[in-house]
Amino acid sequence: MALYQNLPVYQASYRLLFAIFFQTKNFAREYKYTVGQKLKDECLLLAKNIYRPIRRGKKKAILRRRGKILK
Repeated sequence: MALYQNLPVYQASYRLLFAIFFQTKNFAREYKYTVGQKLKDECLLLAKNIYRPIRRGKKKAILRRRGKILK
């Protein structure tokens, strides 16, 4: 199974996350804590949504190999 770090979609979301973190530093005060934080939260959620299914699949594969999956 491929590592999530090697997936192009994960790499692009990670770069986007860093770009948003650096750009929101330059936001005006009234936008930094509203719009800026919302952008950060959504981008973090995007990266998590790419990571989680891959991680779950790995756990299931490991458990299946060890014969611990119950039907």
